[in-house]
Amino acid sequence: METDIVEALYPQELRLVRAEEKGEQLKLSGKMPICLRKALLIAVWYLGNKESMRSIGNLFGISKSSVHSCVYRICELFSALSSKIILWPEKPEDQSALERSFKERAGFPGVVGAIDGCDINIICPPDQLDSYRNRKCGHSMVLQGICSSDKKFLDIFVGYSGSAHDARIYRNSGIFEKADKNRSDIFLSDSYHLLGDSAYLISEFLLTPFKEPVQGSILGYQTSYNQKHSKTRVVIEHAFGSLKARFRKLHLVDTEIAFILYVITAACVLHNICETEGDRLEDNIQANSECDGSSDAPATSIAAANQPQSQRTSRGVAKREAIARAL
Repeated sequence: METDIVEALYPQELRLVRAEEKGEQLKLSGKMPICLRKALLIAVWYLGNKESMRSIGNLFGISKSSVHSCVYRICELFSALSSKIILWPEKPEDQSALERSFKERAGFPGVVGAIDGCDINIICPPDQLDSYRNRKCGHSMVLQGICSSDKKFLDIFVGYSGSAHDARIYRNSGIFEKADKNRSDIFLSDSYHLLGDSAYLISEFLLTPFKEPVQGSILGYQTSYNQKHSKTRVVIEHAFGSLKARFRKLHLVDTEIAFILYVITAACVLHNICETEGDRLEDNIQANSECDGSSDAPATSIAAANQPQSQRTSRGVAKREAIARAL
């Protein structure tokens, strides 16, 4: 599949490579294409820095339009490969290993992923300012991520505007749709679940913290649960922090709205490759507060609380209570 994708994007380049391997001379019509290696370097430079395409063109000795073409084609390539790099664990032994690794963080059982939303700031077209305005009065596209305990993305969902609430994005994501139709397709044991903050509606496969009542305080075992929940779930914030530290273009993506999805997806794919290959950032890099698209703002909690109750919610409340008392 990977070869097919590269061949579709770089047909002339592959013809040259294959001819060279055979010791043949091959004459192509039109301009000589930028080699694949250089195109990759240009795209990675674009993602890793805040420079404009014109500035990158000057650095690599090519035109702005050539930089534009390289970035688009390489980001499309990595996006097409995302299903092979960003993988939800489908084997019992893989989910079991995930659960054990999460439990080592704070003793919280049953966790196979941490979920959150991350605002990716964008340059928004004038006719779409309201649609993409987020709660900080900036403009963004939201990246929903689910990560493992070692900060690799297990699932991403990109495309919703910054005005959308985390809970709404989650309920329209593929991971929720699959789990809602048949829980066992995603979670191979009834004891498994994701951890999310108070922006999400609790269910048996997504556990949230206990909320502080309007008057009084939560009980001691609930406080302990919240602390362990936070220590376990924070890994998703660290993943987003590492993603933005590696790929600084995600602090402000200045390309067309229709292509921003590919830029974000490509960065997530490269992030997973870096983590898998042991190319990790310094341990003292902290989660970027800009990435936390959820938060505990009163409006967020109220929005989540106002969602209709269901049997799934009730089962989630019962599961949270049982875990909290057992911790």
